[in-house]
Amino acid sequence: MRAADAAWHVNYRFYHDDFGVTSHTADMSWHQNLGNSTQVIPMLRYYTQSAANFFTNVDNLTRPATNFQSSDYRLSAFGAISGSLALKTTFGNWDATLTGERYLANEKYSAFNVSQLSTALVRYVSVSLGLDYSF
Repeated sequence: MRAADAAWHVNYRFYHDDFGVTSHTADMSWHQNLGNSTQVIPMLRYYTQSAANFFTNVDNLTRPATNFQSSDYRLSAFGAISGSLALKTTFGNWDATLTGERYLANEKYSAFNVSQLSTALVRYVSVSLGLDYSF
């Protein structure tokens, strides 16, 4: 049986700050070599976070300015799932990477209690091309 000539990457990150946000990120990717200069890299990621202590889905402008609040969706409780597929190739001192990604954020994916829904969570598909030169 031939060796896979590949590497499996698994990562986990824990985060907590003084806004009261706690988050977890877990991702894994498979780096499959195709010959000496090309790789195919599928990746899956799960992210979840709790809401900041001062998150509100609608700002109340009658509250005193000393009562902090924000309706920024990035401070809400939510979860996100993303997947991507990248093709990376090297030619001389250049590396080129073509990546397609699908990202889905939703309060239903959260591992935390969601008491206030955000109306601004995003979903997107992106395609990117990167070029790196080493010298």
